[in-house]
Amino acid sequence: MLETRFMEYLKKRGKISAQDYSTSLEVALTLNLRLGSIAYYKRLLSRKDLVAIIDHQTKHNILFGETAMKLGLLNEKQLEELLIEQRVMSVSPYQIMVDRGIITEKDLNKEYNEFVKKEAEEETKLIKSDSDE
Repeated sequence: MLETRFMEYLKKRGKISAQDYSTSLEVALTLNLRLGSIAYYKRLLSRKDLVAIIDHQTKHNILFGETAMKLGLLNEKQLEELLIEQRVMSVSPYQIMVDRGIITEKDLNKEYNEFVKKEAEEETKLIKSDSDE
């Protein structure tokens, strides 16, 4: 996953520690709302609906939104709107690290741009070596 590789890149470069990332991830997960919570606050789902969705979801190991649609509790348009709202409201662990003063936004952006450049170079090398064979 790209985010994991970027975190490892930052650790290798001495920009963050494993603890910095772990703590920031924990804070981000605490702050970010779950899809069911957003649907409940918007009064699209009741507590009874949430329980039914979670019960079905755990038995069948499928995503919350997919389960809600399968049970007829949300339609596709409602789910899309909830997912957009969830993304807009989400906070990344990197934003938390900036807020906590672990890394500046300028440094984070600079490191990310360098990381993306190195990733592209690595991909180009792999493609070239595959075509040479």
